[in-house]
Amino acid sequence: MDRYALTNKFYCDYNKLTIVGGTKKIEKHDIEPRILIRRTGDYLCCVMLENKALTESTLYSCFLKDNRIDLSYLLALLNSKFLTYIVRQRMITNEQAFPQIMMTDIKLLKIPMAQIET
Repeated sequence: MDRYALTNKFYCDYNKLTIVGGTKKIEKHDIEPRILIRRTGDYLCCVMLENKALTESTLYSCFLKDNRIDLSYLLALLNSKFLTYIVRQRMITNEQAFPQIMMTDIKLLKIPMAQIET
């Protein structure tokens, strides 16, 4: 996974899986579209996932319960240098060994709402 790019290298039979770790609620993996946010690393790395897919515990899934904001807009903001700067200054845990970004911190980011013209 890289910013804006997802390469599918591994596949499995979605219906025959036993989920171990992460979320055991299969419905959460069925949500589409959603943004995947890499948990590890010292910068925000996000990609749009257009189809249903199981994701591992090193990725956060971000989806909207309403349509107040466009997911593409949110993706661009999350991948921006500005939010990466904010994350690096305040939100990286375990910097020396294995840097991580926690979802509780991501939820604290202030996302400006785009003005809609009518």
